[in-house]
Amino acid sequence: MSSARREKLPGALSFRLGLWYAALFGGGALALIATTYALLSFSLQQRDRA
Repeated sequence: MSSARREKLPGALSFRLGLWYAALFGGGALALIATTYALLSFSLQQRDRA
């Protein structure tokens, strides 16, 4: 019984690690897009005023 549980553990661990990497990648991509949007918006507003 316990040996079957040990055989599943590496697969579950790699799956959870993959989810963490996907979440970090998604969060980083969202942060990059939000920063780019904010800087572009600010730049265009400054250009319209000039």
